Amino acid sequence: MVVSKQAQDAEDKPVREWYFRHDKLWEFFIAQTLLGSKPEAEQRRKDHMGDPRFRGVYLLLGTALPIEDAKNLMDEFVLYGANTGDHTVSDPLVQIVRSR
Repeated sequence: MVVSKQAQDAEDKPVREWYFRHDKLWEFFIAQTLLGSKPEAEQRRKDHMGDPRFRGVYLLLGTALPIEDAKNLMDEFVLYGANTGDHTVSDPLVQIVRSR
């Protein structure tokens, strides 16, 4: 699931970095931290709405959250899309939540 990559920093010291093999694994683990209806989880979901690295995470949340929380997330993304013109998450999220 995880692979390491060795490189050198600016001072030629070895540096080891760890990566998930696939984005879907990364998205699954990040989604686990954003689940729930506690205020801190809701705030974390709002904090990363504009970050393109989290697009798959939000789509996964559309299926993993309880239906009312998923509808609230969908509404937030519809408003976000209307305000920014960025519908890359809102449109597929609407389809996911409506299919539930």
